[in-house]
Amino acid sequence: MLDLSKYTPAIEIKIDEPGVYLFPNSSSEGKTYLCSMLKELSPYERVDSLTFSEIVTTDTAVLFDNDRIDLLMLDRYDMYRGMFLDEIKRFATAGIVLVDCKTYQMPMHVKSCGIYLYADKLVVM
Repeated sequence: MLDLSKYTPAIEIKIDEPGVYLFPNSSSEGKTYLCSMLKELSPYERVDSLTFSEIVTTDTAVLFDNDRIDLLMLDRYDMYRGMFLDEIKRFATAGIVLVDCKTYQMPMHVKSCGIYLYADKLVVM
């Protein structure tokens, strides 16, 4: 479990095992908000995120570095589907990858997760 409760809003990642976790195919649940919060926290915590608009400026060797982070979120992955598959698989052997992807079947083993947005916190489980 990753507890980022000292921030506002608090973020709780209630996932204990490494792997690739896919959010349900639904909109307006807080996934993009979570992605932006993780990006803001990346200089201070062992988390990071990627969305479509950041692909050109992102160094994937740094992004998918298990020595640097434990959790990575890929937002709107269907917009850049198929990219970074080897990196995702490698990172997921020791870290957690959260994926928001509505129209693409990940060609690897994935587990399901959900996101719950409350007034004062975000919970992923």
